[in-house]
Amino acid sequence: MAGITHEADNTEEKIRQVAKRLFTERGFAGTKIRDVAEEAGVNIALLNYYFRSKERLYESILTENFEEYAKALNDTLNTQDITLEERICRYVSQLIDHLKLTPDLPFFIISEFRNNSDFCKKIASNKWEKFDESALAKQLTEEAKEGKIRKIELRHVEHLITSPVIMSFMAIPFLEHIDNVKGKDFLTFIDEQKDIIPEMIMAYLKTTAE
Repeated sequence: MAGITHEADNTEEKIRQVAKRLFTERGFAGTKIRDVAEEAGVNIALLNYYFRSKERLYESILTENFEEYAKALNDTLNTQDITLEERICRYVSQLIDHLKLTPDLPFFIISEFRNNSDFCKKIASNKWEKFDESALAKQLTEEAKEGKIRKIELRHVEHLITSPVIMSFMAIPFLEHIDNVKGKDFLTFIDEQKDIIPEMIMAYLKTTAE
């Protein structure tokens, strides 16, 4: 009995991994359930036994993507007793490391927010701790009051952190074609951004407004 249960668990996980890759690469509309079944080495009836429908499988994968992404960043947002600069460095580094494992994720998230915004918003609101309640938000407010950094809205800081990282991954085809940055060269390039992006953000924050 234990052997049967283990085999079933392996089959379900194999389906999930194949579906995750295909949904991330192609989105919901571009992924056919028979393609998932074929690549996972199962028939459609067995796939439906585990997940009921393409929609249920998709929602499961989308939820998992958001949970992994949110957890990695929320840990850094709320780690106690670190400086603002350390927090921003960790945030950038964790975001880069996570996307190195799932480089198609930015395309997936942006595409699905455009095409399935209600479901994406629901998942994001349930799984992503709000920035305005994070330790990062408190640090920004306190250090601005003390005159250590300029006053800035939290949404701008979030944008300054995430945009260059996400854009770097979305620009991979461009970088490969124009700058011949591919494979190990891209990994070197993106790891260098771990130092460059926080330095730019901190330089801006520490420059008092004219």
